[in-house]
Parts: sequence; structure tokens; C-alpha cells
Amino acid sequence: DLLLVDSDGFGLRRIAGRGTQLYSPVWSPDGRRILYALNTDRGWRLVERDVRSGSERQVTPGGEQLLTPGYAPDGRRIALAIWRGNGASVYEYDLSQQCCERRLSGSANTITMNPVYSPDGNSIAFHSDRAGNPAIYVMPAGGGNATQLSPHNPGSYYTAPSWAPDSRRVAFSGRW
Repeated sequence: DLLLVDSDGFGLRRIAGRGTQLYSPVWSPDGRRILYALNTDRGWRLVERDVRSGSERQVTPGGEQLLTPGYAPDGRRIALAIWRGNGASVYEYDLSQQCCERRLSGSANTITMNPVYSPDGNSIAFHSDRAGNPAIYVMPAGGGNATQLSPHNPGSYYTAPSWAPDSRRVAFSGRW
């Protein structure tokens, strides 16, 4: 289920779910919408929900699984992981036009997920197992060569990148 609660811990309410698997909720930059991945008996889809009105719209990029969406700072585009075949890649999708899916990073046999736009909109951080173990990378927002940020050690695992408000640093969790 998708739950909202006030920052003081009161006002808990369910706004979506009831018998479905719901993953990776993310707020829009203007705070009016929440986008999340939903797995139902009809397959995976992304849903964007207006928090005030409760209205929903389905976001329709294709793929076996649609996970870990993240809004661009302008709120018009998203980056998300789409599973196809044996791997997941990062794609960009234009929400404002409901079209124009474009692969930004990843390959057929790697898992590339958790894309997060920098606050200035120039870069995307993500995690990928392209070098063996999951590591944190950053690339230009339009796609292109990625630079590994996390240390490379046997058995390491890094995930959940998060940008500093000034777009100059990336925090992430992991083990090494």
C-alpha cells in the first residue's frame, strides 16, 4: 500500500494499494504528485497520482517490469529502470507528452537501477552491476559515458544514490 503521514507522525492514511504490490514511490518536484511502480495481475505499470484530487493516470513505457522512477527537476520527464530480457537499463520517458522512451544506460545482461536526477538536472546517478558487484555511477542526464563513484572492492555492494541540493556530491549506502 502507499501510505502518507504528516511529519509529526499523525494523519496516517492509505492513498493507494489494497492487494497489489506497490514499489518505489517518489514525489514530483512541485509536491503535487506521487509516481510509483505497481505490480497487479495485469502486469507492471507506473501510476502517477495527484495527491490533492486522488486522480490517477497510468504512465505507459513498455517493458516487463517498470521500477525505481525518479522525476527530473522540471517534473516533465522521468528516469526509470525497465527490465527487458535478462537485465534492467535506465530509460528516460517524457511524462508531459506520454511518449518518447529513450535508453540512457545499461546493457542486456546487467542490472542498472535507481536513477536519480541531480537537482540542477545535468546528471543522473544510479547503481549498476556492470563491473560485477552493484556500484554507484553518474552520467550526463541525456545519457552517455558513466563514471563509477563508489570504490571497487570484491564483495562490495552500493545502492540508493541521493544528490546533495547543490548537485556537487552524492550520498549512497553500501558495504565494502
